[in-house]
Amino acid sequence: MEQPSGVLVQLEPTEEQEELLRKNCGCARFIYNFFLEQTIKYYEQTGGLLNRYLLEARIPWLLKEFDFLKEIDRTSIYQVLQEFGKAQNYQRLVVNKEVPNLYKFKSYDKGNSFKCTDRIHARKLRSTRGEILYLQVGKHGWIEFRGDPELLVGSKFESITVSTRNEKWYAYCKFKDETVNREIISTGAIDGQRSEEA
Repeated sequence: MEQPSGVLVQLEPTEEQEELLRKNCGCARFIYNFFLEQTIKYYEQTGGLLNRYLLEARIPWLLKEFDFLKEIDRTSIYQVLQEFGKAQNYQRLVVNKEVPNLYKFKSYDKGNSFKCTDRIHARKLRSTRGEILYLQVGKHGWIEFRGDPELLVGSKFESITVSTRNEKWYAYCKFKDETVNREIISTGAIDGQRSEEA
């Protein structure tokens, strides 16, 4: 069977881990809205647009000014910047001379996710409860999950996107291109489609 580009699994974080995941989602939303606010102000004052490099130059200031940003996975900050660059679509704005306020600020109900690209691994351990699967989510450490160990354990990941809905947590694990093909046992969802169990 052809190797999927990624797999969606359900996370089962502890209360402490869940609190940190919520903080990371909130910080990602805060940074996105900050970039949007800065872009709109700059446009109103100059008629020009802030490019990605000018926005990236503001990240050290953000980390210094807001201590709570130091609690989250740092790679997720730069992933927000990448996401913002795609959403803003600078070329379209320049050609059509559109005002950046076409792009909406993220709200709590539509901004509960974050992506990280560092320290992503999967492993399985045996305990008195049987076999337990763990997924390392950046600096958040090892979080228990439900999914296909044959597909995830030993794989290399390009990124992981953590999100929450209906009081449950999910992680979309995107594989690196060099990840070897495996037969899929099919627990969890492939290419972003959720399984019945999730």
